[in-house]
Amino acid sequence: MLHIRKTIMSLLLLAVLGVVMAAPAYASHFRYGHYTWRQAGGNTIEVRIQNGFRRDGYACYSPVTLGVIPCAGPGGLPGVGDVIAEFIGGTQFNWGDGGAPVGSPIGPLLYIVNSIDLNNNWLFGLALDPASLPAIDTTLSHTYAAPGDYRAFTDSCCRISRVAGVNEHINNPDGGYRVETIINVGASNNSPISALPPIIQCPINGVCSFLVPGADPDGDALRFRLSTGPEASGFGAFAQPGPPNAPNAASIDPATGLYTWDTTGATLAGNPANNTLYSTQVTIEDGSSKVALDFLIQLVPGDPEPPVIAPPAGSPPICQTTQVIAVGQTRTFDVVGSDPDVSEIVTLNAVALPIGATMTPPLPAGGNPVSSSFSWTPTAGQLGTHVVTFIASSSGGGFALCSVTLEVIQKITVGIDIKPGSFPNSINLTNNGVIPVAIRADAGRPRFARRPRSASTHGGRVALSTIVTATKASVVSVQALRS
Repeated sequence: MLHIRKTIMSLLLLAVLGVVMAAPAYASHFRYGHYTWRQAGGNTIEVRIQNGFRRDGYACYSPVTLGVIPCAGPGGLPGVGDVIAEFIGGTQFNWGDGGAPVGSPIGPLLYIVNSIDLNNNWLFGLALDPASLPAIDTTLSHTYAAPGDYRAFTDSCCRISRVAGVNEHINNPDGGYRVETIINVGASNNSPISALPPIIQCPINGVCSFLVPGADPDGDALRFRLSTGPEASGFGAFAQPGPPNAPNAASIDPATGLYTWDTTGATLAGNPANNTLYSTQVTIEDGSSKVALDFLIQLVPGDPEPPVIAPPAGSPPICQTTQVIAVGQTRTFDVVGSDPDVSEIVTLNAVALPIGATMTPPLPAGGNPVSSSFSWTPTAGQLGTHVVTFIASSSGGGFALCSVTLEVIQKITVGIDIKPGSFPNSINLTNNGVIPVAIRADAGRPRFARRPRSASTHGGRVALSTIVTATKASVVSVQALRS
């Protein structure tokens, strides 16, 4: 009996020690969250989950055996392409319909690492669909019992502690983190889409401003606002950057998404060698639904000459543009980061790269200037809107963002045969040579074209008219005019 009692006491002691030892890690892992969704027909919805976590908190797993395997990233930690399991916070996605949340066969969600930041110790991951394993599928599907609006979310613990290693979290230490979205089931609406790095750098005692990117697959007007406390935390208070920790409150332009914060007088880390971090959350609405972006702001010494991101000289702009790509076609462009101060090193990085997209050389990469080439050939399963954000950070504390919207469409070939000498004829006599061709969009192909791309003729010239993008099962006409 004495032996059994000692064994029980030993086990209890180990359990308590395990909780105590795990607490610092449990309270310092979350960095970023953003969830988007699209209609998949009927009451079925497809969700994409982006999260950022502390990179040195995770082991790597085989998507085949679900066992732990060596990580391929620098320092033996997770690298791009590795798979992690989110055991620290036990993250699972709640569909908002009262059913079981989705995780993985081993419990929490699995993520494929999409990007890493060595200096700031974060990883950016895309959640994997457990039903598709061992295949890598970053679209999670769920069929609701009935149409309606559902509040889907993750709600877990914890944000970074007040002091956690080299980090000091000022405004919401050890708080809960909640990231939610309103899903319109059985409707034609699709959610807004965005992407930001887990940590945005802002100058100490200066005005920080940056654009929160936003794209809407349906072309709806977007509205930006700071999230409320209950939206950003399921337990405990949540405070946006500002009083009582800083004299000036952060704000965001509701129409443009320009986030602004005058950091003058903001509380800094008690240890000057530590990082000063503030958590913040932005909500993007399209009139029917909403999505959230939860990220961190790090206060750093101001850089009078911050880095810039631009395409090579003579190339068209990339930042804040929409790149339309047909399924099966390859799109490439170069991204260049540079700093006017040639003595500084610029690190170029990216978040939310679509599966299959490559950067050559791989990111992160450093130099001044530093360049990498984007290349992607989307598949039919990647139809829709994607947002990629490139980041340039300099050794002098400067920071720049460049967001690109990638719109993947299904290429449709319409053959119109206009032979020389055939005008006038019974088809085009009353239309002066204009032949309309109606193409209907549907739920599986909600946006299929921006404008006609090419035309072939039998010896005659054909002028193609511009068409409006087809959305929400509308009907438009492609017109070929013999000229």
